[in-house]
Amino acid sequence: FFGPGVPPDPRCNSPGGGDRWKAARGVRASGTMLSQSRLSPDLMTEENVAYLVDKQVYQIFGRMLAHMAQQSHTSPDATPIPTLVALLEAERDGTGSPLGPVPPMWNFFGAVPGPPPAPPALPQLPTQKEVLELHYRFQGMLSVEASTPAKVQQRTQILNATLADFQALVTPAVVTIVQELSMPNDLRTIAPLQDGETYLYAGLVLRLACTGHSARLLGSRETASKILSHERKAMGCVLSANVADLHMPLSVKVTYLGHPVWVHTRLPLGPESLVYGSLDGGKTITRGSCVMAGMLKKACEALNLKPHKAGVDAQQARVLHGPADVQGYHCPTDGKFYVMSLSRLLPPTTPDPHVRNSYLVRLLRHNAVQMSVRPLSSDAFSPFSQDPGDEADVRAATQTVLERLLPTVGAALMTERALTGERLTKLAHQYGVNCRYLGRLLPIVGVSPAVARVVRTELAARSFRHVLEEEWYAAGQLPAAALVHYERLALRLFHLLLDGDEESAQFWRGTLRPKLLAKFGSLPALHSIGLDSVDRSQLLERCCRLTGARFAGVHTFAFSGLEVPPQCQSTGSPTTCEMVAVCKRPHVQPLTLPAEMFMNGDLEECTRMYSTAIERVEAALGPGSPSLVPLLNGLAHARLALGGATLMEAERLLQRVIVIRDLDEGLSDTCYTDALWTLAELHIHLKQFKAAADVLETCVALFKRTFGDDHLALPKYILTLGNLHYWLGYPERTLQCYEEALSIRVENYGDLHPEVADSLLNLGLYWSRLSGGQAQAMDYFQRALGQLKVIYGICQHPDVAKAVYHLAVVTYDTGQWADAMELFEECRPMLLKAYGPLDALVQATDEYLRGAQEETPRPTTSVGSRPSSAASRSQGPQDTPLADLMALNRFEEAVPLWDEHIAAQLEEFGWDSVEYAAALMQQGHNYGQLEWFGRAVGAFEAARAATAAAFDDEGHLYVADCLHLKSDALANAGQYPEAVEAYEQALAIWEAQWEGRLEPLCEAHERLARLHLRFGKMARSLQVWRRLLEMRSAALGPAHPTTLAVKAEMQKVYAQVAQLEEGRAQATAPSRDGSSNLAVTFVSPSPSP
Repeated sequence: FFGPGVPPDPRCNSPGGGDRWKAARGVRASGTMLSQSRLSPDLMTEENVAYLVDKQVYQIFGRMLAHMAQQSHTSPDATPIPTLVALLEAERDGTGSPLGPVPPMWNFFGAVPGPPPAPPALPQLPTQKEVLELHYRFQGMLSVEASTPAKVQQRTQILNATLADFQALVTPAVVTIVQELSMPNDLRTIAPLQDGETYLYAGLVLRLACTGHSARLLGSRETASKILSHERKAMGCVLSANVADLHMPLSVKVTYLGHPVWVHTRLPLGPESLVYGSLDGGKTITRGSCVMAGMLKKACEALNLKPHKAGVDAQQARVLHGPADVQGYHCPTDGKFYVMSLSRLLPPTTPDPHVRNSYLVRLLRHNAVQMSVRPLSSDAFSPFSQDPGDEADVRAATQTVLERLLPTVGAALMTERALTGERLTKLAHQYGVNCRYLGRLLPIVGVSPAVARVVRTELAARSFRHVLEEEWYAAGQLPAAALVHYERLALRLFHLLLDGDEESAQFWRGTLRPKLLAKFGSLPALHSIGLDSVDRSQLLERCCRLTGARFAGVHTFAFSGLEVPPQCQSTGSPTTCEMVAVCKRPHVQPLTLPAEMFMNGDLEECTRMYSTAIERVEAALGPGSPSLVPLLNGLAHARLALGGATLMEAERLLQRVIVIRDLDEGLSDTCYTDALWTLAELHIHLKQFKAAADVLETCVALFKRTFGDDHLALPKYILTLGNLHYWLGYPERTLQCYEEALSIRVENYGDLHPEVADSLLNLGLYWSRLSGGQAQAMDYFQRALGQLKVIYGICQHPDVAKAVYHLAVVTYDTGQWADAMELFEECRPMLLKAYGPLDALVQATDEYLRGAQEETPRPTTSVGSRPSSAASRSQGPQDTPLADLMALNRFEEAVPLWDEHIAAQLEEFGWDSVEYAAALMQQGHNYGQLEWFGRAVGAFEAARAATAAAFDDEGHLYVADCLHLKSDALANAGQYPEAVEAYEQALAIWEAQWEGRLEPLCEAHERLARLHLRFGKMARSLQVWRRLLEMRSAALGPAHPTTLAVKAEMQKVYAQVAQLEEGRAQATAPSRDGSSNLAVTFVSPSPSP
């Protein structure tokens, strides 16, 4: 300020005075700070300025001088400096003013008597014990399965509270690191590693995002900071998906003085622990854990993300859930699965050619992704994408945000009474609109000047944040940047932003507005934004909140007359300007209240809340607003769940959705088709098949017009419509629907897919019901069976068993008894293994077998022995080939021949071949027939390893089949824990692979429940039954016969538990002679239900 060579004032020899002298000398060279006090040049002496700085009153010097001039003098220039000093001394000492009493608004010393307070001490740095306590609390909650809304809410609260505690704990460490950036490494409190950007301290990993190298690599400091923000948001999305046992490190983003720092807990993970994703930018894709794949599949399904082929090299690309550079680890110390590197989890928007690496920084909000009509790919528009169709889906989602969601935000803003910038961004995010699109709101809300003013204020505040952070970041690159330098920069820029003088106007024209246009787009409505078009008070508040700058309560921006509001004031700091860290942590989204009430079964309260919300939207936007559609759908589902007289009310609500959709041609989401589908289900429930068919005809036509003729969801509607036509007596229409569904699935999936085989079975069943259609039915069944055997391979899958059963029935109806008997004998063991002896298909198979033996046109109830296909053979074992030995069920004699066969397969094809695995599987079956269960377990485990190596995939369906058979062998050997472990591994693979196939998954869960029940584990069996009941109820409804059958099975288990409890009570009760029956014991006592 004074220029070089000026000696310091003697007053600065006091403790701390030297720092304040340096601060005084460093105030802006142009003199803006003190020149605003309107002092004449002869008063600006070194001694006077040093005195004012030492007393911390230079910021109100002009106001005090103006007051003196008003009271005693005609001009402030005529005020002698001794009088001013005497006044200040008297005010400080409390002896009164020589010029009379000072009004309270000017009595700044009266509020702070005595010397200025010392600056507060920095909070203590975190200790490793504190970090570990939070880490264990966080990971423990992630291991809990939140299966009810109450548990979900409790999980959400604990996770958010733990993240908040972690943020408060690590912030001092970040502040310390940033303040010491210009110091030598050996003098720092926390020294960096060799890369200069990573710090390890107290069990934490702290990484500077904007080092020179990373900023050059990514293009700018803002880009590097944005990637950290995407990582934080993605973690919040995964946490909100509520996937049990999917872990991640405690993490938080802290920005201080323009330096974003990513902080997370340190984990014992290395490259050897990677089981999913890539460590080299998608060049090598790892998919070595079906457990991790299953958990990520659940999370991505909750976020409306689809599996896709990912990788830099198309030849080495693998199907992944999530981005190609996701990293899934299996921790060797605690056995938990951790997922990291999620910054690209959410798909990008349509690329902007003017933005470098747009796919890294410009991503969709998770709300917009969930509103997309099609599942989206995380790797769209990236170098890792292998499917051009993914880009079309993302373009459509981006168009939905701009054309549908953005106007909805504008309409919602118009209904707000006290709109602020924070509320504006919250509403935009709630509807899935990114803040970079806020500039497009100005033409929409232009009819309301107040709302438009708030929007312009928010745009200016966000642009100013980037200007200030860029200045701070540039200052941090200086060799000896002190904290006071950052304070000066903040003061200077805030005055330029708010003062309103000529220099401020130049700042708006030359610096702030170009930044605003670059950030929010060069739209016509943005070119006129200036200080006179914003709310200055809100602008100051938002800038302070976004940047972390705080000002002393007595500070003013003199030219604008703007006072510092309480929320922007510093907390106890004696300096004029104080900087605090701006922290952003992952946020776990709680359940919405109506959805929570619906899940809890409180349908009346859910109905009331939906009705209230509908009334508010109607009052604000009118009765025909598209914003009513999801609310009307939710209320209709609640009415349907209530049943009874409310069914007609549900129909009325759904009809209203249809009317709104007919009025709004721009509504391009699935709300309309969902409403039509729900209405059709209602008509089917009421046995109104003709009305249901009419509604579904409209639904199919609309779906085709909106999403095309080949959408994956279309066969669901078409098949249901075909069934309705069959019930109404229109077989030709039924055939058309079945064939159309088959063609759509073939076009999307190809010839080899379970859904295609399912459509072939539907066609086979259709022809089998028609007179003279057995030949066509047999052709379709054979095609379906051939595909299923190729898909599921060597293992006995339930879908294969059903296909064989249907083919056997048609063969039986044509009178081919011997062929039908062979087919029934082929499918019966598979059906018996999958469903048990009491299943209807198993019992029907036995009836058909007896009928085939007696060669009767229909199955009879006569008792007959099962014929053997090789009963007439009588060769000895030395002359009988392997196939005949197997047909004769002479398994023990076949064992040495199978050993030779296995050795030959190993020598010819190698241990990692499908042929070798198939031979091992058959040997395991042989051991099982001989009840050599230990050997069977070994054979199935060897087959599992060979299968995984053959397909280079631990999550392949063939691997699941091996695990399933291994579980059966273990169960037969009485090894319950090992059997359950093997089966749960198989179940995880099925859940990851059978996408959208509810029936086989329900059957798999039922087998697990029966496995627990087989060993008397009633409580664990009931847990699985409850999960199965939830799946059936969600898919079929609580009143469906299949759902009721699950409830009946649960009642049987409860009855067994009650019998055990009664037996235990009798065992411990005294007998008539006074003795006790303690000798009575139970093998597996279970807790009461």
